[in-house]
Amino acid sequence: MKKILLACLFLLVALPVAAAELLMFSNPHCGYCQSFLNEVKPTYHKTEYAKYLPLKVINITEEMPKWIQTAMEEGRLTPIRNTPTFVVWDEEEIARLVGYGGKEAFYESLSVFVEENGKLTIKKPEGSRGPMDMWGGRNPPPEGVVQSKDLFAHTYGTAEEALKASEWFGCDGNIHYHKHENVWMPCSMN
Repeated sequence: MKKILLACLFLLVALPVAAAELLMFSNPHCGYCQSFLNEVKPTYHKTEYAKYLPLKVINITEEMPKWIQTAMEEGRLTPIRNTPTFVVWDEEEIARLVGYGGKEAFYESLSVFVEENGKLTIKKPEGSRGPMDMWGGRNPPPEGVVQSKDLFAHTYGTAEEALKASEWFGCDGNIHYHKHENVWMPCSMN
């Protein structure tokens, strides 16, 4: 009996414990979800990413688990509006990716997450313009800045407002003016 208990204890100590997870919100009627489930899910557990972000698939057509309902009520998880939606979860939403553009693009998107000193972090990919690229991180916009990945939703009445949005997008203060619409926008469109 002692040997069995000792073996179980060894297994508990030897197995890595992942704090974060990759939640995939899926719908059986969503073709992109089905593509992901056929192309990625069968082998995901064998990847390096699975060590740090084990995959949990949640079917949105079924009743949501209580912990998800609670997280949404408490604001730790924003509502799921489209499928598939991938959420990096560690007792709160760290980042999300909406959509699936194929296996290669999915893994490329996951590559922005790295393990440093035992902690999962998001690195800014080279050429990235800031927190709104790929994974919409939990970096909320400053007061007065629209939270939208659609740059055309970011129209502001003053250069100062556009400048705040530009900094949040990671455009380093780059803004431009549309005289016909009399609005300022963050980032240049070149």
